[in-house]
Amino acid sequence: MFQVLVAEPDDASFQRIRSYLAPEAFHIWRTVNLAECVKGLKAIQADAVLISFDFPEGGARALLHHLLAEALEVPVVVLGNPGQEEACRRIVLDGAADYLTREPGRWELLDPVLRRAIAYHRLTAQLAASEQKYRTLFHHSPNGLVLLDTEGAVLDANRAAEEIFQIGRSHLFGRPLAVQFPAGSEIRRLLESPQDLSRSGNQTLSFQRGGQELWLEIRLNPMEAYLRRHYLLLVRDVTQARRAEAELAASEAHYRDIFENLGTMIVILDVEGRIVDANRWVEDWTGQPREKLRGFHLFQHLGDQGLGEWLEQRGRELREEGVMRGEFEARLFGRQAVLGCHATSILQGGRVTGYRLAFQDITYRVELERQREELQLELLERDRLAAMGRLLQGVAHNLSNPLTILQSTLDWIRSEGVDAVNLAEELQVLDQQVRRLREMLSNMQEKGRREALRQVVRLDLNAILEAELKFLQANPFFKHEVKLLTQLLPLPPILGIYSDFSQSFSNLLNNALDAMFDSPAKTLKVSTACRQQEIVIEIQDTGHGISPEALPQIFDPFFSTKPNVSVDGRPAGTGLGLHACRMLLDPYGVKFEVENRPGAGAGFRLRIPIQPRRGVRALLVEDESAIRLGLQSGLRAFNVNVTAVESAEAALSLANGFDVYLVDTSLPGMSGLDYIAQLRARQPEAKVLLLAGADLPQVEPRARTLGVNLVLLKPVTFREVAQAIALLDTPNSPVAAGW
Repeated sequence: MFQVLVAEPDDASFQRIRSYLAPEAFHIWRTVNLAECVKGLKAIQADAVLISFDFPEGGARALLHHLLAEALEVPVVVLGNPGQEEACRRIVLDGAADYLTREPGRWELLDPVLRRAIAYHRLTAQLAASEQKYRTLFHHSPNGLVLLDTEGAVLDANRAAEEIFQIGRSHLFGRPLAVQFPAGSEIRRLLESPQDLSRSGNQTLSFQRGGQELWLEIRLNPMEAYLRRHYLLLVRDVTQARRAEAELAASEAHYRDIFENLGTMIVILDVEGRIVDANRWVEDWTGQPREKLRGFHLFQHLGDQGLGEWLEQRGRELREEGVMRGEFEARLFGRQAVLGCHATSILQGGRVTGYRLAFQDITYRVELERQREELQLELLERDRLAAMGRLLQGVAHNLSNPLTILQSTLDWIRSEGVDAVNLAEELQVLDQQVRRLREMLSNMQEKGRREALRQVVRLDLNAILEAELKFLQANPFFKHEVKLLTQLLPLPPILGIYSDFSQSFSNLLNNALDAMFDSPAKTLKVSTACRQQEIVIEIQDTGHGISPEALPQIFDPFFSTKPNVSVDGRPAGTGLGLHACRMLLDPYGVKFEVENRPGAGAGFRLRIPIQPRRGVRALLVEDESAIRLGLQSGLRAFNVNVTAVESAEAALSLANGFDVYLVDTSLPGMSGLDYIAQLRARQPEAKVLLLAGADLPQVEPRARTLGVNLVLLKPVTFREVAQAIALLDTPNSPVAAGW
């Protein structure tokens, strides 16, 4: 339940606020003066504050500034009256989360506005914590970590790296790392060519320093992040280990010495999966002496944690190929970790008598990769928000026109007097401008609502394009200087997430406008068509085109032909627009084609498949014979091979391995959801499309729990089912993890 502090002195307004906030979702606390508000915030740890614009003691702005001065971090929503919109917006610029006016039809927005403000505040806090966690992991890693640019210059280094290189971080920053090593050494040569080193895997290299031979184990991993390509250098001083290996190589205990000092965890298992022996790395990692490790049933322990199927697959790989590689996450000896393993069979007389397993704790590497992906997504979201900010600036400019007319008309009436003017005519002017304002605000609200809804729905691509073109009217350059030509032919609806397409279309349209900034001819052409098995969308401009050198890189992240900062009004860019388009639309199987005319413009063609790939195998579980036979024959025209059965029991008798499973909710005997539960146990990664009827509200909670990928509500057309199958069968589909 959300704790909301309401700063509202007016009783009637407060009661109305209470009526629009569900008591099961919001616990409301009321204050009527500044002292009570500050005291209440500290006492109840409010999730949000709702402030009346006309709050006593200086109004909402004064109260907001006082909260900021007290460092009370809580989202603030301002509640104003009609006519106070501009003042409310200024308060938002001062730090408030949002505002709402007391108008008919606006009160219903109070609940979602508060929820959005709370959610955004929490997300911001989580992002800050995530960034701090990344920095902590980086700087406290026991291994040396160095962040390099593409030229090999140091961008950052942790404490372990300082100790290894015996030089302070301040002396490393901005300088090529290679110069820290002797000229002519192998390690210097490799560091001078980061691209080659990143393809070499782990390298253990030696160099001379102070008359001693020193050894470093290094690995260079490329990172596609921030504004350019980086490299993460993992360094470990293995000088002592190498010296130990050299000494032990001459001893009679050669095998034991290598076993103990290889630098990775190794266990020897019997055929049942019990530990027979373990090296000291396993002892260090587990905190257990090998005497206690011997006899531990590793396979059984992993199976108890739900890794039975993983073990079965890896065991089959080991038996067939004699070697196995894989990764798994488990809790071993009190430690939760992601482990990479490499296993070989121990053969005696042609018979398998045990297994050798080498483990490496790769938790940190996996976490770094996850955080890298999160940072890239965060940067894309910031770019989207920046684009929304530019859109809002244009909308604000457009709003000023009707507001100016309204004000001028009112001033005219005041100056001339009501009796001296044609009041009916002037009121008609006022009414027209109010309608313009209402339409602009309604369009903005609808765009924000639909883009915030990350759900797979039926999409009208023509309507999305028209909406984005309408919003471009907020751009004075487009409105006054660009000629728009459109040919939007009828298109079938497709399944997808609204914001994936709206953001992609917005990026392409804005790129086209930027390309025509200083071109003599400024014509934007947008066309759509449905051709056989795909939808084709084309966006063309009459700018200067793309240089042949830049063309291969235009979809690379952070590559841009525009400056980072706008100069003399010229468009600027981050290099994320086209990359975001490809990232958002790749899961739908969209193909991009570029028609480049250097000096005359460029065009982008999007080919969006609306039919599954040829030969998709689907299992249909449907008890109604008319639907079953209809879908089986109808989907054949869409390249889908359908095997149809009338019950869950009949489906379970078939072998696994279908690409997609189409399951009705209401089946005789075992229900559709019970069948899906058994299917998930046998085939966890199965892609399931649920065909639901009026019982959807009852089955939806359990369907989500079972990981149903997509739901279609009956009645459905063959094309809708085919497009849903195509979406499920696409790699990295947006519904791969559930709708």
